[in-house]
Amino acid sequence: MIRPGDAIAAVRAFVEERLLLCIALTAALLILLVTIGVVSVSRDAARSAAMEEAAAERRKLAVPADEIILPEEPLPLPGVEQYRARRSTWSADDAKGWYTVPDGDSLGSLREVNRSKIRDLWGSAP
Repeated sequence: MIRPGDAIAAVRAFVEERLLLCIALTAALLILLVTIGVVSVSRDAARSAAMEEAAAERRKLAVPADEIILPEEPLPLPGVEQYRARRSTWSADDAKGWYTVPDGDSLGSLREVNRSKIRDLWGSAP
């Protein structure tokens, strides 16, 4: 395990041996940070200018509040059916639109599909 005193001594020895390299790396890091800061500020300025331009365009298109005509309150409700009475029974004419009696061919094909699924289930059971 490295003791804190040994780590500090190792860092000091590294800096003393490579002083020029440490100065160059520190300068490069500072230049990089300054460059990132300048780019960030310039982008924010460009973004702010674009947002100001968009806000000015919206202000030109806005309708003044005194030109808006509001209707008298309360507003009348349109003809909306709030509920409907449920029918407990259907007539034969009502059912014709929603139900058709299947023919023998469609029942046979449905029966065969169901039988094949049952065979698959029984075949996979232990």
